[in-house]
Amino acid sequence: MHIDFVEPWRYGYTGIIPGVGPLKDSRRLGDCAEAHVLVIEHLPVLSGTTRDGKGRYSDRLTWDLQPFIGTLALASEREVHTSLLGQDRWGGNIDCRDICPGHTIYLQSFNRGGLLYIGDCHGGQGDTEYTALADETRATVQLSCTVVKGKTIPGVRIEKPDSIVAVGINLPLEQAVYEACDNFMEWLRDDFGVKPKDAYLRMSSDPAFRVRVYQMVRALTARHVVGAEYPKSRLYPAF
Repeated sequence: MHIDFVEPWRYGYTGIIPGVGPLKDSRRLGDCAEAHVLVIEHLPVLSGTTRDGKGRYSDRLTWDLQPFIGTLALASEREVHTSLLGQDRWGGNIDCRDICPGHTIYLQSFNRGGLLYIGDCHGGQGDTEYTALADETRATVQLSCTVVKGKTIPGVRIEKPDSIVAVGINLPLEQAVYEACDNFMEWLRDDFGVKPKDAYLRMSSDPAFRVRVYQMVRALTARHVVGAEYPKSRLYPAF
């Protein structure tokens, strides 16, 4: 599916949830374990909408909004814990900041009609979503869907204008990286004719290969989400 736009509401929020996050029981940084909510104002700029607006964090700090969809999912193969915490190759709550306007997302469908679900939109997010809350907001979304028949993929895939991203979802973090890399190698082999050994060697030697840590939140059954990214300009067999 291709995402046309994500238009956040006028306000979002971030904060601290007691008992959640890496500092949930910190004594040294005790105020980082206490419940807190901070409102982020979304300001229209060039287009007159918040699609390309600004996020006003405080009187002294403003940044460009980078809105995206936190939960994008097709109905799962089998029952999951909740729509909030379900994650797999059909998508789910993966809080991946590259599920955003201008990008094409590939998910595995298991049911007739796909049964698409969208939610948990964000005005922006830092890598890892460290505290478990990014710039949380509601949003108006426009996207289009296309069925790719006879195709099976091992994980979520993202096509950006200049690169591809193969997503891995698992615990611990290194296992998510392994799955992203396996997804990446299969994608290059099946769609671009790059031999697995070629892709394997490039992952360690080519500086253009990057691993993105999108979500590293420990909350109930949530797993870590990473992406193996590579530029389109290098998607050809090297030997």
